[in-house]
Amino acid sequence: MRIVTLGTVFSLLAVMPLAAQLQVETGGGQARLDQMPSSSLTALGGSLDALLGRTHFQFAGNADDHIGLGVAGVMTAGLHYRFTPAGWNIELGPTGDVARGIGEQWAGTLAADLRARRDIGHFAMHAGWQQGIAFTGSQRSAWRRPSLGADVRFGAVKVGASWQGTVVQDSVLKTTGFFDPIAQPDTLYRAQVRDIHDVGVTLGWSAGVLSIGARVGRRFGVNILPQTWWEGHAALHVTPIMSVTMRTGRLAADALLALRGGQYTTLGVQLDLLQRTRPTQRPVTFAPAQIVRESPATVHLFFVLPLSTRRATLASDLTEWRAVELTRSNDGRWEVVLNASAGVHRLNISTDGSPWRAPPGLPAIEDGFGANVGLLVLDK
Repeated sequence: MRIVTLGTVFSLLAVMPLAAQLQVETGGGQARLDQMPSSSLTALGGSLDALLGRTHFQFAGNADDHIGLGVAGVMTAGLHYRFTPAGWNIELGPTGDVARGIGEQWAGTLAADLRARRDIGHFAMHAGWQQGIAFTGSQRSAWRRPSLGADVRFGAVKVGASWQGTVVQDSVLKTTGFFDPIAQPDTLYRAQVRDIHDVGVTLGWSAGVLSIGARVGRRFGVNILPQTWWEGHAALHVTPIMSVTMRTGRLAADALLALRGGQYTTLGVQLDLLQRTRPTQRPVTFAPAQIVRESPATVHLFFVLPLSTRRATLASDLTEWRAVELTRSNDGRWEVVLNASAGVHRLNISTDGSPWRAPPGLPAIEDGFGANVGLLVLDK
């Protein structure tokens, strides 16, 4: 059973870069894979998400012991180059998976991956395209996977919708015809195309020490049986780095890695080891904000944000109040380059989906809506 975003990467703690998030989770419960009996389940895994300059590395994996049946596991990794043209956050790079189900052969995928995301205030839209090859034993299959989605946040509530298509081009044995010892058939196989569509909606809520999330969707397409899938999870944040988690769901089969679908329910403990980042990784003291006038038409802004920050966006009259992604620099600060003329400009910043506020280190005034906005004064 595939438990969401799990893997074992303890050995990476000593070399983890500043902009990194490391999670480890273990748990147990009940599971029932398709065409297999119900069994007790123990799971161990984790994930690593690291950003060094514009290089984004991601790794996740898990090992699940279905008591009395066997062990299944999956690992995935990706290395992307990140750039932000015209307010978009775009990542491009290779990604791959390797997995083995209970009683199954090893399977894997290798693909080129393109992702794009755009934030506009509390609204975000995203799209992706993957294209590659899947390996199951000695069989090879070509595949592609486009995706589209959007989400919006209303205070502590986040609602989203998504579509993902998977087109697999492989072959199966011919089931019609007859054996002719004189004729030499070109192949015993015929081409097969599976066109799979997953449409889903998500709902999340987080407040204080409790966070809850759920998603539900429908799978349909060509050469597959339609089915409904769903997942739910809850986390009670006991300490800043430890949470008690509960997960349950009904997953569809993985067409690329030949993993069975099935139902599961687990109770576990998750450790967020981001705070294990060594403080020496920010060796010097910076001002909360630094303004670098690189040319009469551009300005380079640097901000010192909390080490726990995973994502930061900026909106300003310089961007026509469109949200623009900030990038974490090698020294740990967050930066952005904007087209800017001389004068007094207004800007706000948001971290990890928090409410908009004046950036640290800049003077602030009341914005007329009951909140503050930062002021940026630029000379020629």
